[in-house]
Amino acid sequence: MRRRVQSTAPSLLIAEAIERLKLRAILVARSADQASRALANMDAILERAGVYGVRGFRQFARDLDADWSRRASHTEGVVDAEGQAIEIVTIHSSKGLEWSVVIPINTASGPRPPEQFVHRRSDDTLHWVLRDIVPPSLAEAMITESEEESQQRLRLLYVACTRAMDLLVLPDLSWTDDAAWMRAIDFKLQDVPELDISRLVKKPYERPAEHPNMQTPEVFEAEQSRINKAFLDIRWIRPSDGDPDLVQFHAAPAVAWEQPIEPTSPVRGSSLRGIILHKLMEDFLTGELEESAEAAERRSSRLVRELVPADAPMPQLDVQELSATALRTIALKELSDDRDNVIAEVPVYGTIGVDIDRLIAGRADAVRYRNGDAEIVFDWKSDVDSKPDDHATYAHQLAQYVHVLRAKRGAIVYMTTGEIQWVEPAQVSTT
Repeated sequence: MRRRVQSTAPSLLIAEAIERLKLRAILVARSADQASRALANMDAILERAGVYGVRGFRQFARDLDADWSRRASHTEGVVDAEGQAIEIVTIHSSKGLEWSVVIPINTASGPRPPEQFVHRRSDDTLHWVLRDIVPPSLAEAMITESEEESQQRLRLLYVACTRAMDLLVLPDLSWTDDAAWMRAIDFKLQDVPELDISRLVKKPYERPAEHPNMQTPEVFEAEQSRINKAFLDIRWIRPSDGDPDLVQFHAAPAVAWEQPIEPTSPVRGSSLRGIILHKLMEDFLTGELEESAEAAERRSSRLVRELVPADAPMPQLDVQELSATALRTIALKELSDDRDNVIAEVPVYGTIGVDIDRLIAGRADAVRYRNGDAEIVFDWKSDVDSKPDDHATYAHQLAQYVHVLRAKRGAIVYMTTGEIQWVEPAQVSTT
C-alpha cells in the first residue's frame, strides 16, 4: 500500500484561520494594554500545534479540550520585549524559565481557606460535614490535605527561588504570621546581607521639550496621502469563494471518459455526498485507503456517521454508489499512470498579473507533478446535473489555480456523469 504525507499540518490550518479571522487585529483592538500577552499566548498555541502530525488535528483538539476540562496549567507565551523588561508571572508559569534577577512577591499572603469538601488522595475518598453531622474521618482527612498543601508550597517556593541566574532578592516579611507563604521555610535572612541600594544612582528624568503643533488640515492631508501611497492595499482573491476571475483561459467542452459507465439508479446530489467523495479521493491518493469496493464502502459509512449530528436524521446515501464513483475516478489514466507524483489537497498561494497587491489563496483537490513542476491540476466535482453556467464558473476557478501553480492545464472531473473538462491558461488580465 502506498502512503504519502498530507501537506497541510494542524499548525498551518490554525495559522490560516488566524489570518482569515483577523484574530491578531481583534486582540490588539480589544485590549491594547494586554495585547502583547494575548498575542504571545496565541503564538504559544501555534507552537504547540507544530508537534502534531499532518493528520493529528483531531487529536490536538481533543488534547486541548482535555487540558481545559481538568484545568491543566501551561507556560504562558513569552513576550518579545525590546531591551530590558520586567515580567510578572505566577510561580506555576515560571517552570522551565530563568531570569537574571528574581524577586518573589505576594508571599505575605496565607493559604486558601479549607474547602467544604476534602478529598483524600491516599484512598481516593471524599469527606464533608452534613449539617451537624461530622464524620470521624474528617479530621484525619483535613490533616492529610494540610500536609499535602504544605509540601506543595515548599515545592513552589523551590521553583520560585531557583529561577534566578544572577541575583535572588528575598523580601524580609518579619511582620507576617506563621501561615504566610514565606514562613513555610526558614530562609535564615538574618545571615543574609541586606541589599545595598545606595550605590544604585537614580538617573534624573529630563522632560523633553514640547514643540507647538504646526499641523494644519492641509499638512495632515498631505501626510495621509504619503502614507496611503507607501502602503499597498493588498487584495486577497479566493476563487473558491466566488471572487471574480482575473485569468484568461481556454476551456474545452466536457468530454466523456474513455471507460464506459454502467447505468445506475438516479443519484440524489447533496453537499454531504460531495464531501465524502472528496475525502475518498484524498484517502486514495495518500495511500491510506485500499482501492477496493469493500474498503471504500466501510470508509463511506464511517464518514456518514462522523459528519451527521447525532440528533439529525440519517441522510439517504448509497455507500455502494459512493464507492463505485470514487473508484471509477481514481482509475482515470491521468491518475493511474503516475500515481506517486499526484499530491492531494495542495495549498495555492500566489500573485495574479504584475501587481503584487492581487494575491490568490485557495486549495487544489489534487496536482500531478512532472520533474518537480505542476503538470495537471485536478478539481473533483460531484454535481449530479451541472449546467453550462456551472461549467463556466468551475473553469474560472481552476484557471486561476493553473496559472498560480504554472501548470500545463487543469482537469475538471465530473465524478457522477463521467466527464472531464480541460482548462488551459492563456494570459493574465492586467486591467
